[in-house]
Amino acid sequence: MGFLTINPETANPDIIYVILVASLWIGVTATYIPGTGIIEGITLVGLVGSLIVLTQMPTNWLAALVLVVGVSFFLVMPFLKRQYAPMAIAGLAFQGIGSLFLFNGDRSVSIFVIVLMLLIPLAYHQLVLLPTLRKFGEQPVTGKDDMLIGEHGRVTKAIDPIGTVRVKSELWTAISEKPIQAGGEVVVLERDGLQLVVEEVKRKRQQQENEQETVQ
Repeated sequence: MGFLTINPETANPDIIYVILVASLWIGVTATYIPGTGIIEGITLVGLVGSLIVLTQMPTNWLAALVLVVGVSFFLVMPFLKRQYAPMAIAGLAFQGIGSLFLFNGDRSVSIFVIVLMLLIPLAYHQLVLLPTLRKFGEQPVTGKDDMLIGEHGRVTKAIDPIGTVRVKSELWTAISEKPIQAGGEVVVLERDGLQLVVEEVKRKRQQQENEQETVQ
């Protein structure tokens, strides 16, 4: 980790802040455009690197948490219900508050950079991510997508209610009525735009057995 060792007295808080926020927003992109694994990998590297650097700075961890919660609005709201997507913008208020108080003492992120990192994500969300979400949501499930229904997959990130699954060697954002732990086996029930609706296999089997017993 030597290349990530910094001198907190000379480190530029603006650069650290921009890398942190950019990594979080790359993670947001991964939820809207899943399936490659590359975006998720970049997010992981950026966040781990940012965390290591932040531990060496006079970081206000409560403010950092508020910042992360703000960005998380964009991860959660559009996938609870499509009509909630515009409400995700409220998360920018939390992102801004967390940004203002991210560092203790005389170290702080410049107001100009904070405003810039609020306006760019806002424009990106409105002009790129939301249209992408709508586009995929409006496309009928045909051809290759029909083959996803009934396919089995493995949970790579716990679903509660949103997580990630690997189906046919591809990563997908997935939702489930019941929480499913990482490593669990799932079956695809349907596709809703960019995400899959899944159910845990053992629960599905139990339902089928119960139905058979009822018939008998």
